[in-house]
Amino acid sequence: DHFLLVGEGFKSKVIERYYTSQEFYAIGVPRRIYITEPKNAYRYKRYIDKKEKYTLVVCYDTPPLSDFLTGLVGGISSEKTIFDFYSVLLKLAREFPALYFVVKPKCIDMFQRQFYKQIETEGNRLKNFEVVRDLKRYNPYQMAYLADIILGKHTSITEEALSAGKRVLFYDDDKLLKSLDHVLNEIDVIEYNYEGLRARIVDIVQNDRYIDYEKLEAFNRNYFTAQSNKPTSNHC
Repeated sequence: DHFLLVGEGFKSKVIERYYTSQEFYAIGVPRRIYITEPKNAYRYKRYIDKKEKYTLVVCYDTPPLSDFLTGLVGGISSEKTIFDFYSVLLKLAREFPALYFVVKPKCIDMFQRQFYKQIETEGNRLKNFEVVRDLKRYNPYQMAYLADIILGKHTSITEEALSAGKRVLFYDDDKLLKSLDHVLNEIDVIEYNYEGLRARIVDIVQNDRYIDYEKLEAFNRNYFTAQSNKPTSNHC
């Protein structure tokens, strides 16, 4: 009977998909408040220091699925997809030595995957690329706060960072967002290949141009903001 939405804009979409709830509540993005300056700054001194020399690009992956699950979802979030994502990050790091790329993995199990060994070998050769291995030490939300740019696969934290006003680029090479008709397709924050990401990074770093601020504000108000404490009814 009651359905919680992160923003009023989702109401019409869930009704179109025949959700039978009668009352809808727009509660905003609860975990957005976690994207704050680190209180235990000593833990993050490494990255605070990096920001004095580099533009800090914080990256978020998704855990690769098993071969069985990958087959069920048509190749989305496969080992190949995640390997390609890391390969793109390595290529960007080589081309942009003034940017420091730090990846905050979702899952420690990834370090045991065979494909990661190649990523690790190549990454160790670069001075401006790093994969966080101590996942408990570094909170992903506080890393998002420190980021000058956020680049990642579609996860909850990349959405939350966008709603908090961070400059986020979603890498959708497996067309997940496109296939879902996701609301993110309504604004210019998605890229599908290396060339697209490269062009956007040049625009941000050299021209201080991300996307139209008013459009982003309107998007966030519609989809990621609590509008009211009162429920809105579905009288369809």
